[in-house]
Amino acid sequence: QQPNVIVTHVTADGAPGPLHLVEQQEQPGSDGSSAPVRVCELLPSETVEDDMSSADGNCPPEHVIRKTSTYMFFALAIILGQICVCVLFSVTLKRYGLIDKDIHDILGVQNSTGLRMPQFNESMYWLRSFNQTLPSMTNYVSTQARLRPGYQFAQKGASAKYPVVMVPGFVTSALEVWQGKECAKQLFRQRLWGGVGMVQHFLMDRHCVLEHMALDPMTGKDPENIRVRAATGFEAADYFAGNYWVWSKVLENLADIGYDGNMMTMESYDWRLSFPMLEERDGYLTKLKYRIEAFHKTSGQKVVLASHSLGCVLVHYFFAWVTTSEKQGGGGGGKDWVDKHIHTYINIAGAQLGAPKSASSLLSGEMSDTVILGPAGSLIEQFMGRKIRRDLWTTWGSLWSLLPKGGAALWNTGADLRSPASPVLDESKMPPSDD
Repeated sequence: QQPNVIVTHVTADGAPGPLHLVEQQEQPGSDGSSAPVRVCELLPSETVEDDMSSADGNCPPEHVIRKTSTYMFFALAIILGQICVCVLFSVTLKRYGLIDKDIHDILGVQNSTGLRMPQFNESMYWLRSFNQTLPSMTNYVSTQARLRPGYQFAQKGASAKYPVVMVPGFVTSALEVWQGKECAKQLFRQRLWGGVGMVQHFLMDRHCVLEHMALDPMTGKDPENIRVRAATGFEAADYFAGNYWVWSKVLENLADIGYDGNMMTMESYDWRLSFPMLEERDGYLTKLKYRIEAFHKTSGQKVVLASHSLGCVLVHYFFAWVTTSEKQGGGGGGKDWVDKHIHTYINIAGAQLGAPKSASSLLSGEMSDTVILGPAGSLIEQFMGRKIRRDLWTTWGSLWSLLPKGGAALWNTGADLRSPASPVLDESKMPPSDD
């Protein structure tokens, strides 16, 4: 023991080793005077050479400086790395819902002098960086733009004329929490479905997510104290998650020829609901009718109606509803409403006759998409087994609308081999079907 020395660390094997000075402090004595106290750490002898003395606990100042500098540079490198990541990737991180504010939100604030801080454009930064090292990158970007059909049509003089109404498909509209139970209080107005955040929510508390994604199995409406609604605007269905695009390419090409929010709209909806419930709970069919009529009136042109997947089945249901009288529960538009207001109807991968995998999904919770996943399918089974999936999916009225239609005449073996010129098959002469 040495006087006025505080040892903060010992060697790993307990053997004595040289003392390295960490700091020197002043400690008040009992008589009111102060005495210098060295704070040292005891290290293995093999870590030092002859430039240190183990007898008196002193270490050369240059060793302390060298050691401290190493720690400081290491800490500084970590801090600078974090700052660079936040600055360079903040726009992307905010878009994926991982942070609340990007660099634009931070720097784009009025300072005390009244001058506005410059904004950082992440996309332009990377474009300039790659342009300095890879000159062909700008050529690639411009080539991609020239390959877009919208760009090519714009060069030929095409411009926006007919308003466009887009109806998304199954699972591609984002869903947001507007009221939830205690486990989902922090998700108010955040996406429960759609976007990268939904994976994070599911991994953190899958039971909470499943509870809020389910509908009341008796009424087909919201469970008690839960309100999940479709997101609105183009952002509701432009991308499903990350860079997995759905309608973004369509929007980009329409923008090339002059379309914007005044000439097109994304009519997202809660794809879990049955079609009658969409009108009863959200008034979706009535709002869609008024939106089309408003476009027709303001532009003087009929509307181009484009739909995808389940949206195609919904559009056909809408056509039947809008031409039915209000006394019979329809929209009361009249038999000629479609001819008056719709210029063109575009069917994108529509499930007009249903989707066979909806039957297996409702019966067993299994479908081809999960079967072909291989090892990943086993991981899904651990987090969300077939029974859990079936119990969830059977509460969604929309899935029942996707059951195959047409019966044995369409779905029995050999039905697809019938010649178009041959008469319609007599189902009474067909072999009995399994259903």
